[in-house]
Amino acid sequence: MDGFRCQEISQQPVDQDARSRWIAFIIFHHYVQQTPFKHSMFSPFVVLSSAEEDLLSRGIPLVEYGELLDVRFGYPACVQTVKWAIPDSQLSEASSILLKHNISVVGPSELQVSLQGDWEAVGIMHHHANMRVHLVPLS
Repeated sequence: MDGFRCQEISQQPVDQDARSRWIAFIIFHHYVQQTPFKHSMFSPFVVLSSAEEDLLSRGIPLVEYGELLDVRFGYPACVQTVKWAIPDSQLSEASSILLKHNISVVGPSELQVSLQGDWEAVGIMHHHANMRVHLVPLS
């Protein structure tokens, strides 16, 4: 993101959460304009797209939801967690496929558990680049 600068434009106190979301939106919007979705070797979406194709080719259905849907529909979003719901019986197989794509397994984030509750600890959490991949059982 060479040449990107963020300037303060308001003298009034700003809600820090809203400010953080706005800055993340600006950074993501700048990144999307500068980087094609699947054509940059540095884009984490290349590896995730490859893993998704591998899951589907092995007959593992997935339900996508969260920020990634916003991106797919063309809305600006900052994707921090890719959320895929997988049938319970195929959850471990899906996790091993992600491992083959060098998407490592991590535990749930204490910060996210405190913010989102037990939902964050359900399923298997992976991490790639600056994103997490949350495999959630469908049940």
